[in-house]
Amino acid sequence: MKKNTTTETTSDLVIPVERIARSLGISARTVKDMSARGDFPPPLKLGVHKKLYLLSTVQAWWQEHVSPSPFPLAPAAPDDDDQESPRATAAGLSAIGHN
Repeated sequence: MKKNTTTETTSDLVIPVERIARSLGISARTVKDMSARGDFPPPLKLGVHKKLYLLSTVQAWWQEHVSPSPFPLAPAAPDDDDQESPRATAAGLSAIGHN
Protein backbone atom coordinates (compact mmCIF):
# COMPACT_ATOMS: atom_id res chain seq x y z
CA MET A 1 0.00 0.00 0.00
CA LYS A 2 1.41 3.36 -1.03
CA LYS A 3 1.70 5.85 1.80
CA ASN A 4 0.25 9.32 1.19
CA THR A 5 3.17 11.72 1.66
CA THR A 6 1.21 14.87 0.81
CA THR A 7 -0.20 16.54 3.88
CA GLU A 8 -1.90 19.87 4.22
CA THR A 9 -1.80 21.59 7.58
CA THR A 10 -2.67 25.01 8.88
CA SER A 11 1.04 25.87 8.86
CA ASP A 12 0.88 25.75 5.03
CA LEU A 13 -1.53 28.68 4.92
CA VAL A 14 -0.57 32.06 3.57
CA ILE A 15 -2.40 34.78 5.45
CA PRO A 16 -3.19 38.40 4.50
CA VAL A 17 -1.72 41.13 6.69
CA GLU A 18 -5.18 42.21 7.86
CA ARG A 19 -5.83 38.81 9.43
CA ILE A 20 -2.38 38.72 11.05
CA ALA A 21 -3.00 42.21 12.47
CA ARG A 22 -6.42 41.25 13.81
CA SER A 23 -4.89 38.16 15.43
CA LEU A 24 -2.32 40.34 17.20
CA GLY A 25 -4.74 43.14 18.07
CA ILE A 26 -2.74 45.75 16.12
CA SER A 27 -3.13 47.57 12.81
CA ALA A 28 -1.99 46.20 9.46
CA ARG A 29 0.31 49.25 9.19
CA THR A 30 1.98 48.26 12.49
CA VAL A 31 2.56 44.70 11.23
CA LYS A 32 4.13 46.10 8.04
CA ASP A 33 6.29 48.51 10.05
CA MET A 34 7.41 45.72 12.38
CA SER A 35 8.34 43.59 9.34
CA ALA A 36 10.28 46.48 7.80
CA ARG A 37 12.25 46.94 11.07
CA GLY A 38 12.96 43.21 11.35
CA ASP A 39 10.76 42.84 14.45
CA PHE A 40 8.34 40.49 12.67
CA PRO A 41 8.79 37.97 9.85
CA PRO A 42 8.92 39.44 6.34
CA PRO A 43 5.91 38.87 4.09
CA LEU A 44 5.94 36.92 0.86
CA LYS A 45 5.81 39.44 -1.95
CA LEU A 46 3.43 38.12 -4.59
CA GLY A 47 3.28 41.14 -6.84
CA VAL A 48 3.76 44.86 -6.41
CA HIS A 49 1.11 45.34 -3.71
CA LYS A 50 0.33 41.76 -2.67
CA LYS A 51 2.02 40.68 0.55
CA LEU A 52 1.02 37.57 2.45
CA TYR A 53 2.53 35.86 5.48
CA LEU A 54 3.35 32.17 5.67
CA LEU A 55 1.61 30.93 8.81
CA SER A 56 4.45 28.56 9.70
CA THR A 57 6.88 31.52 9.76
CA VAL A 58 4.53 33.59 11.93
CA GLN A 59 4.01 30.56 14.19
CA ALA A 60 7.78 30.13 14.64
CA TRP A 61 8.19 33.86 15.44
CA TRP A 62 5.30 33.71 17.93
CA GLN A 63 6.73 30.69 19.74
CA GLU A 64 10.22 32.18 19.87
CA HIS A 65 9.28 35.73 20.93
CA VAL A 66 5.89 35.58 22.64
CA SER A 67 4.61 32.20 23.84
CA PRO A 68 5.22 28.49 23.33
CA SER A 69 1.49 28.09 22.65
CA PRO A 70 0.15 28.12 19.06
CA PHE A 71 -0.33 31.46 17.31
CA PRO A 72 -3.92 32.68 17.95
CA LEU A 73 -4.99 33.04 14.32
CA ALA A 74 -8.21 35.03 14.03
CA PRO A 75 -10.94 33.75 11.71
CA ALA A 76 -11.02 35.14 8.19
CA ALA A 77 -13.20 38.23 7.79
CA PRO A 78 -14.82 39.99 4.82
CA ASP A 79 -12.40 42.94 5.11
CA ASP A 80 -9.35 40.69 4.66
CA ASP A 81 -7.47 41.28 1.43
CA ASP A 82 -8.00 37.58 0.63
CA GLN A 83 -11.13 36.02 2.08
CA GLU A 84 -10.06 32.61 0.85
CA SER A 85 -6.44 32.29 1.96
CA PRO A 86 -4.56 30.28 -0.64
CA ARG A 87 -2.65 27.29 0.59
CA ALA A 88 1.00 26.96 -0.24
CA THR A 89 3.81 24.68 0.67
CA ALA A 90 7.36 25.65 1.44
CA ALA A 91 8.47 23.62 -1.60
CA GLY A 92 5.94 25.33 -3.85
CA LEU A 93 6.91 28.79 -2.68
CA SER A 94 10.57 27.94 -3.08
CA ALA A 95 9.90 26.81 -6.63
CA ILE A 96 8.55 30.25 -7.54
CA GLY A 97 11.36 32.08 -5.76
CA HIS A 98 9.69 32.87 -2.42
CA ASN A 99 11.82 31.20 0.23
